[in-house]
Amino acid sequence: MPRKEKQEMHYLSEKYDQMVTEMTEHDFQVIRFSSYRTASKLRFIQHKTNFHYIDLWNAIESIRDNGLHSFQDMSAEISVQRMEALVASFQMPFNMCND
Repeated sequence: MPRKEKQEMHYLSEKYDQMVTEMTEHDFQVIRFSSYRTASKLRFIQHKTNFHYIDLWNAIESIRDNGLHSFQDMSAEISVQRMEALVASFQMPFNMCND
């Protein structure tokens, strides 16, 4: 693995750890029903990653365009390049609006 990619992965790992710590501090376990608890956790992640600014239909289309809609193995890793392509495709509709 190239040095730059290792640095990026370390940075992402720190951000992930920070987000997990913040989720623990929010104490979602006090929410009685698991479906509400799960929805609250997903909403928290959505806001922390600014995903709530992305249109749902554009996100679905980007996931399909990048071949992740039939992704079966949830334990498999996605390469940094593939993730960058996915994020870039999320931003494409914004770029077209600003032109």
